[in-house]
Amino acid sequence: MRPKGIDKLLRAAAHKRGIISFAGGLPAAETFPRAELALAAEAATTTMGEAPLQYDWPEGRPQLRALIAERLKARGARVDAEDVHITNGAQDGLSLALEVLGASEIYVDRATYPGALDVFEAKGLHVVSTRTSAVWYVMPAVHNPYGWSMSAARRAQALTAGIIIEDDAYADLYFDGRPRRPLLADAPHKTFSIGTFSKTVSPGLRVGWLVAPQPWRARLREAKARRDLQAGGLAQAMIERLITQTGFDERLEKLRRHYRARCERLLELLPQLPGIRFGLPEGGFSVWVETEATETDERLLARCLGRGVAFDPGTLFRAEPHAHSKLAFRLSFSAVAVEHMQEGISRLASALAEGRSRRSVAA
Repeated sequence: MRPKGIDKLLRAAAHKRGIISFAGGLPAAETFPRAELALAAEAATTTMGEAPLQYDWPEGRPQLRALIAERLKARGARVDAEDVHITNGAQDGLSLALEVLGASEIYVDRATYPGALDVFEAKGLHVVSTRTSAVWYVMPAVHNPYGWSMSAARRAQALTAGIIIEDDAYADLYFDGRPRRPLLADAPHKTFSIGTFSKTVSPGLRVGWLVAPQPWRARLREAKARRDLQAGGLAQAMIERLITQTGFDERLEKLRRHYRARCERLLELLPQLPGIRFGLPEGGFSVWVETEATETDERLLARCLGRGVAFDPGTLFRAEPHAHSKLAFRLSFSAVAVEHMQEGISRLASALAEGRSRRSVAA
């Protein structure tokens, strides 16, 4: 759960004028296909029959499930529409998978998606960073927050897990034009694969999916029906039309170019920050930054907000935050205009330098 002090600061930053925010992992608002979504909504309510406005089965619209299955097949997975369950975004898919699995422990990377940590905590799972757990939560295509794709050696390790929960949220947003093969393709009998349209279309629609091994299919449908009956039919129909009518793959290529340009600009500027290390993302929305500083996330964030810049504190991404003595943070380039990045990094550099100065005086 997000610490109250950090939560309060980030909420305040979201409503403060003049903030340059590298926080949140938000898609760029200018990439939302507003005109196409308006046409899709019109079609869903006028020409696609009554189904988008009516109750439906918990697994979702057959047409959308078939489209998702085809896209997964193109990446090497052997799935059909019956394997796909439509969810209210990826978070819902993760929660459903854990509900039917009934696991008590789960492995995660040293830094991982905070929303997943929230789900694990809510379900009472013991979260570990040692690879002895039977259930692994991994992001092979594009990792959040690291931004890398899983290496061949790491992939081989992941495939030894008893059960794999594969978070594929950023799988379409790799930068090099080479689609990543999902773990689902190599271990369909033990992989729960989760995807979403939140990063590539709009998070407001809340449409995602979950593919699970066949033995869990009936239990997933029952769990979804108990939880909320179904994902929203209107949003499903809009996504369905968007994929079939508007050149969806061309849209994805434009998104990759858009986010790659922002990533490259941020990487050019990061050496201006004192005393940091950072990786080179292969896709996604963000860069993970580590420092030698030992002050708290909350103290640095407060200084940064005073200077008009925000970031995502590293504590939020740690399953075991007290095991990490050095400060780290995530910088999301996705929603920051290129022309604002220099000023944002200058403000962040000033806050970091002040922290270094205070530590020098104290020493």
